[in-house]
Amino acid sequence: MIKIIANDNKIDSIMGTIKDIDKDRNGYVTHSELDDIMKMNYPKELSSRDVLPIIKKFSSVQNKILIDYKGFRDMLRLEVNKYQA
Repeated sequence: MIKIIANDNKIDSIMGTIKDIDKDRNGYVTHSELDDIMKMNYPKELSSRDVLPIIKKFSSVQNKILIDYKGFRDMLRLEVNKYQA
């Protein structure tokens, strides 16, 4: 997935969509929302892929359905920068 994002970096667009969904600004979206957002931004590349294994790493300790999207964003940026270096 990192290679896909590095080739067409849409992290800012993804974060904008997430912020629209996270109305109360608690820093979390559900894993299905994040999965949908990722597949909406990369339909050809991710439509048949399971991104849950990557997303799951950022699950809330209290509620496994919720994903810390800022942690996810930071990981993506770090990994994309490494890949591009």
